[in-house]
Amino acid sequence: MSSTLKIVVDAQRTLQELRALPHVARRVVASALWAAAQETVRIEKAEAPAAGGVLQRSIRARRETTLGYAVAPEAPYAQYVHTGTRAGYMPPLEPLIAWARRQRLNASGGRFRSTSHAGAGDVLATAKALQWHIKAHGTKANPFADRAAQKAIPRTHELVRLAVGRLTLGGRT
Repeated sequence: MSSTLKIVVDAQRTLQELRALPHVARRVVASALWAAAQETVRIEKAEAPAAGGVLQRSIRARRETTLGYAVAPEAPYAQYVHTGTRAGYMPPLEPLIAWARRQRLNASGGRFRSTSHAGAGDVLATAKALQWHIKAHGTKANPFADRAAQKAIPRTHELVRLAVGRLTLGGRT
């Protein structure tokens, strides 16, 4: 999925040099990469659209290798938000029902005063109308992960540079 940002030390020479360092040194660099991954999560959450907050809350960092993390949303529709959809794609109804319920929308475009005023038929009608609108028109891409990556890369480099500096300069950076 194109909305996954991988933070990985993959230069063969760098990996060989790090393997030669004591275990403590690897822990310091791994800690810096974890901090970079957490900062990337924060940035990506800020860049993700906020409609309902489900997509934002689904963004996580997971460890893939000793010195590598992946930051990506776990919401099943994240790819469609990131890349958009062409006309003709029929999205699943269940996420649209949940979204319509959270947004308290009715099929005519108005809002319910509370979720207790939202009858199941009204929410279903709203979700179906949205489903057909997406099928007819598609959705515009919102490459939030790409924007987050552009913002996070310099900070990742800085955190790793500082960690290596602490190792090579005895903590005087």
